[in-house]
Amino acid sequence: MTGDERLMNREKKRGVLFSLLALSRLGNGLVASAAVLLGLFFAKGSLTLNTVTGMIAYLLLVSAGNADNDLLDLETDRINQPARPLPSGALSTKTAALFAAGTTAAALLLGWLASLEQFALLLAAALLLFLYNRRLKNFPRAGNYTVALLSASPLLWHSWPHPARAQWAAALVALLLTSLRELIKDFEDRSGDLAAGRRSLPITAGERAAVQTLAMRFSASYGAAIAVPLIASWGVLPAVRYWCALLLLATPLLISALLLAKKALHSPAEEQRTHWSESQKRIKWAMVAGMGALFLATF
Repeated sequence: MTGDERLMNREKKRGVLFSLLALSRLGNGLVASAAVLLGLFFAKGSLTLNTVTGMIAYLLLVSAGNADNDLLDLETDRINQPARPLPSGALSTKTAALFAAGTTAAALLLGWLASLEQFALLLAAALLLFLYNRRLKNFPRAGNYTVALLSASPLLWHSWPHPARAQWAAALVALLLTSLRELIKDFEDRSGDLAAGRRSLPITAGERAAVQTLAMRFSASYGAAIAVPLIASWGVLPAVRYWCALLLLATPLLISALLLAKKALHSPAEEQRTHWSESQKRIKWAMVAGMGALFLATF
């Protein structure tokens, strides 16, 4: 029995609730919730019911988007991620569809209860998710930046539609880092995307052009991260705290992600996916570390 077959059997034995949590990619939703909370500090607001509402709403919306994405990517995931709840048979497509619809409706209801402006923000995010899953993912750059925009939006929940400069600065870094991670995921999923006829950047532009884009996105992301105190007009002490935390927490993860990407490019085909997968996970942890650095600067 292969490793993928063992994972698929394990998925089938797990309960529906656990499978729904896996379908939703709970970790991504929790990061979005944490971004709403972090935006509160940038807006210099106080913790209220509106904050909790935003955290839950984004958790639900991200869960809905991930479930919808897995429904539409079922055939691709049979190749790229056969142990996921749908291709493994742990969940039916009907259950996943009901989950996606229910969590979307609940997120939008919470947005409506929060304020008209914040409802509009969530509605725009929901529409972008819908378009991305059905159309925009087939346009390499547009798809990457759509996901990046969605990842940055929770930071703007507080004070929307007039966020503070610090919120805009943090959102810019989140947008650039997510676009970097999405391109690495395109490399990771290249074999499945080829089989499904999907037009990711490594497929349409070729490996060399995609690697050049990867390098540019890395440089832009790190440059924007360094510039956050200048964009946000912080004082000397918060800026120093932020730069020290960025250097110690996020920088090693970003460098290791870049080294893993380089290793993937020079590895045999059967080993490349493993290295790309680990690289994009390091980017995700670098984003979490960056959020920690931002928190330390504003605490």
